[in-house]
Amino acid sequence: MKIIITTIVIAGNILLLSCAKERTCKCTSKTTSTQTTTPQAGGQATTEVNHNDTENSVTIGSIKKYEMKRYADCNSGTQTSTNNHTTTISVETVSSTGTYTYMTYKSVPANVSQDNVEERTCELK
Repeated sequence: MKIIITTIVIAGNILLLSCAKERTCKCTSKTTSTQTTTPQAGGQATTEVNHNDTENSVTIGSIKKYEMKRYADCNSGTQTSTNNHTTTISVETVSSTGTYTYMTYKSVPANVSQDNVEERTCELK
């Protein structure tokens, strides 16, 4: 009976040790930010799109797979967020006096909507 219990304990320890090993998490993030500005008094809306791609890698020694996912944030997924606010922009206007035509700028309120999408892909080795 002692031999069976000792064998089970040794086998269990070997399994536990084999699960905890050096692991590397490599993540690639692709972020797209789209900002649309619309003057409140009417007029042309403008859209600006920015892309940002990043890669990072984390290696931790003697860690289990589920711990690596939790502690190193080694999880794939998509996150989205939207930010709406109001700002003041400068709008170009054409003015004329007699025979002279000139450009003037006027400050007007505008609505801004910013949508952010982050797509994250992680590989655990």
